[in-house]
Amino acid sequence: MIQLILDGDEFLVKQHVGAIKAGMGDAEMASLNTAELVGNQADAARILGDASMMPFLAAKRLMLVYGYLDHLDKRMAASKSADSAAHAEAVQLLEGLTHPPETADIIFIDSV
Repeated sequence: MIQLILDGDEFLVKQHVGAIKAGMGDAEMASLNTAELVGNQADAARILGDASMMPFLAAKRLMLVYGYLDHLDKRMAASKSADSAAHAEAVQLLEGLTHPPETADIIFIDSV
């Protein structure tokens, strides 16, 4: 499952993420199977790589990606051509997310 939370209320976003974590079962197993990435420290390869990892003693992994789409959008806007690294990264991400792993829930949380 892929979710986009754009310009969400911080309290409601925390509640939503908390509910998803609670649905993962045991809190310790949920923390072992949760990865949090921040926009300027993430790239498409890392997001897709972490999402494709098998969960540890659980049915699913949870990927929380904060600010990445906004960061990528700014990089694309600053680039001078459609052949830039930022545009190539966007293509890589979109191609990788066309068939997301069934064992991962990916939530992109961004402000607009």
